Amino acid sequence: FEQAAVEKAVDAIGSLSQKIETKEEIAQVASVSCDDQKIGELIAEAMEVVGKEGVITVEDSQTFGTTLDVVKGMALINIEIKPPQKDNDLVKKVVEKVHEYGIINNSIISCFDPECVRQVKEIDKNVKTALLYEENDLGNEIMSFGVAKYCKQLGVDAAHPEYFLISHKEIMELHKLGIKVNPWTVNEREDIIKLTNWGCDALITDVPDFCKKVLEEMK
Repeated sequence: FEQAAVEKAVDAIGSLSQKIETKEEIAQVASVSCDDQKIGELIAEAMEVVGKEGVITVEDSQTFGTTLDVVKGMALINIEIKPPQKDNDLVKKVVEKVHEYGIINNSIISCFDPECVRQVKEIDKNVKTALLYEENDLGNEIMSFGVAKYCKQLGVDAAHPEYFLISHKEIMELHKLGIKVNPWTVNEREDIIKLTNWGCDALITDVPDFCKKVLEEMK
């Protein structure tokens, strides 16, 4: 009798359900589910990327803030640890999360602090790392020493330079060492075209739709 009642209730609920299709509808449902409109909008945006069969995890923590982890359908997930970061336990937790979400093969941990990316490799040499650098004292030191040489000694898998600091020659030198180059923040058409033609492996941008359009036009 109880099983029949459950089945009847499920059928009744099913008859009242409505299929949601649009980004706005998904955001509304997600906002109600997690009681947060901003998170609901993030979930809707993520679903556009991964599809409805993708895996989306929303984690709220005092350490990392509100983070949205898209763990399916992404070519590369860039995880940035903000400096200064001398807490080895935090770096260890980030590495553990990479394993927990099963994204070790399509993620890279980046930081402006060389010591931080060194710690990642000490914890797990199989986790990919990238050195971020910009036009400041440390960035100038890196460029004076030689970007390729510096990155090789640090043992990173990629260099993430501010987009106007990298040269074609430096990209070729890094590639000879097996180090990838993913400059940031590449938003302008001419920079997208130039850096792509120079052989950059990925572009970090605030305008992914526009960037994708330019790259498609280049084919």
